[in-house]
Amino acid sequence: MKIKHLRFSIILTLLGSVFINHPARTQEGDYRITANVGVPLQGFNNSRKVARTRDGKLWAVYSKVPAGETKHQIGIARSTDGINWIGSFISGGGISEGYTQENPSIAVDRRGNLHVVWTGRTSTYPDVPNIRYRTKPAGLAWQTPEFITTGNTYENKRPAIAVGSKNAPSVPDDIWVVWQKETASGEPLIYYSTRTVTTSWSTPATVCSYPGYSEYSPSIAVDDDNDPIVCWYGKLYEAAKDQIRYISTIPSGGAMGVTSNITGLSGQRHYDPCLALMPDGMTPIITWVGWDDEMPEGLAPNYPPNIHVAWGDPPSSNHARLSTYYWLANTPYQPTVSTTAPEASSGLELHVAWHSYTSTLEDQPYVISYSYTTYPPTGWSQPYHKHLSSLGDSYPITIWANWPEIGGKKNNRPKDGFPMVFIRKGTPTSHGLYYWLHWSWEWEDVPPATPPPVPTPQNTPITPPTPRPNRVYNGDYNGDGTSDLAVFRPTSGLWAIRQLTRIYFGSLTDEPVSGDYDGDRTAEIAIFRASSGLWAIRSLTRFYFGAAEDIPVPADYEGDNAAEATIFRPSTGLWAIRGSTRVYFGAFGDTPLPWNIGPGTPGYQTIFRPSTGLWAVRSRTRFYFGREGDLPLPGMYGDWIDTAAVFRQTSGSWVMRNHTSFYFGASGDYPLPAQYGSSGVSIEDPAIFRPSSGLWAVENITRVYFGESGDIPVTR
Repeated sequence: MKIKHLRFSIILTLLGSVFINHPARTQEGDYRITANVGVPLQGFNNSRKVARTRDGKLWAVYSKVPAGETKHQIGIARSTDGINWIGSFISGGGISEGYTQENPSIAVDRRGNLHVVWTGRTSTYPDVPNIRYRTKPAGLAWQTPEFITTGNTYENKRPAIAVGSKNAPSVPDDIWVVWQKETASGEPLIYYSTRTVTTSWSTPATVCSYPGYSEYSPSIAVDDDNDPIVCWYGKLYEAAKDQIRYISTIPSGGAMGVTSNITGLSGQRHYDPCLALMPDGMTPIITWVGWDDEMPEGLAPNYPPNIHVAWGDPPSSNHARLSTYYWLANTPYQPTVSTTAPEASSGLELHVAWHSYTSTLEDQPYVISYSYTTYPPTGWSQPYHKHLSSLGDSYPITIWANWPEIGGKKNNRPKDGFPMVFIRKGTPTSHGLYYWLHWSWEWEDVPPATPPPVPTPQNTPITPPTPRPNRVYNGDYNGDGTSDLAVFRPTSGLWAIRQLTRIYFGSLTDEPVSGDYDGDRTAEIAIFRASSGLWAIRSLTRFYFGAAEDIPVPADYEGDNAAEATIFRPSTGLWAIRGSTRVYFGAFGDTPLPWNIGPGTPGYQTIFRPSTGLWAVRSRTRFYFGREGDLPLPGMYGDWIDTAAVFRQTSGSWVMRNHTSFYFGASGDYPLPAQYGSSGVSIEDPAIFRPSSGLWAVENITRVYFGESGDIPVTR
């Protein structure tokens, strides 16, 4: 069994109840999904209750008594706008045989298949509830329910489900379910089972090799490495107080690994955790209810627990208390955590919501409160109340799932806000499960329907094209001072320059090397044919320079404002500039790059060594920045001198040396910083091209679809 390596994030630690003055949000409407949902003990836990499929439909699960029956069953409602909902049942009748079904949890995979788990008794196992599962393949009817657990001795409760989607496109997604199971001692432990859509459920096993005395209320997410992360609360031994526990491992059959504690140092009680992942897809964030040393349990004036949040890897790296309640009647319940999408228009944010009484009197209605912060966290907002209802709102569940990824887009998270479902008490006309449209919410775009891949034994896994290591010297194809969106399609030789032209030049094995070769401040369409060393610059010239192994690195190395045909030969470290110099600089495995220090000055031959993070600028400087897997992106990010920067494919983060870092993009994207802004502006704007969908996203400027899978972007 291999324990996952610790991952480190650029995050500031915030201790205690210190708040940043983030503004309150404009709020929108509440829309009822269904009436008369189950009371919390019969229907709600902190597992996810709402999801979104690739066709734009929202799906919410709940527990309620169907007409003509006497026991709670599992209901599911769908909506295209969050306002109008249509409900039905996926248990009841012959499925549940008159027994109570409760605690549903929902997930959706990248093919649009729905997956729901819940707990309930049946005539086969009438004495204790077991974990049940049902799926609805995209475009098809609900399939026959399955048992994940079987037995009539020990209760199985509070399941949570998550889906991982980092398998190859032809490989079905991994489905993970965790739950709490009663044991012979009478104390529950956390169990898990996993499968794909083409395999059976694995034999249930305890989550950790060395479980504690008792374990409750699991929460699960799947990270960008396709590995499950699980948290729960429980006691390490009989006399201990409940603590938040956590595990992040690579499963290898049987139990998943050894746990670590998120809480426990203070000796105070903590419970009801909810887990999500940061926008980087790797860093956990956990919220829960608990006491701390500043406001301990059981001491005058009888402090209640408060809402806490922790993040990092391990999550105990950073901690904040989000609420400060002083009266036991204000005890908060069931916090839930969510994140906005990596391309959020308002900036990446993290959100925590919970409910509590509005006063010191328990006969007053509940209210939902929330706090949020920017990402990475620099301070949380003071708690804000969702608009008050005289009837009482409780048990919020935000929508969140880091996966699935559809067309390169994590479509289960909104760009802005955190739409959620909640329970509202009241009269029969107002009581029920509601959906909250929270401020200017906007979903991540999903490109127009592309049929999901159907796995067959003949399919070959599709690997996104590797972003080219060399830097296009000029992506301005019309001379207006700004870079144009352009792609080269190797299969046909097509060059498509958005809103300018479409021509055919080149063939399947050619590499595009567009640049300003004549110094007229306009990029020429050009190709390098490695098999023969041919350089063909449209409407200018054709010549032979280089060999099959060479990497083209055209740029202005002479300081004459025109690009020179240049090659780097990895086997020997040779740099050869046509009609000029030949030097040896670099080694096999290095990435060749040009480095600019200003207009009208020669560019410098530069290498980036991924194995060590070395940057070496010939005759100028050497430094270490970056790591294996990073894509180097030197650019003018604020002045006329290049700054070293990298794009981290595993997380979509841009990191600039001695400057800043931020998240924009995802694994498989081409990072394409260029001057997309107004003419003459020297700052290069971060941008990405997503081959899987043809999306171009330029930070703070535009999002358009131009191109298709297999295209190579030719913009810089």
